[in-house]
Amino acid sequence: MNISLKPLDAQDLHDFLEDVRKVFSIAIAEQFGIQVHNEYFRFEKRMKK
Repeated sequence: MNISLKPLDAQDLHDFLEDVRKVFSIAIAEQFGIQVHNEYFRFEKRMKK
């Protein structure tokens, strides 16, 4: 991603927002995945007792 000082046009802005959205959705998906994994792990431990 290149940061330049020229005025942003609509396409640049759109691309930038797409990048931001991708990064955020990956971060959220990872957080969510970790949470699901932890819950499942706890559930399994309870079942084995």
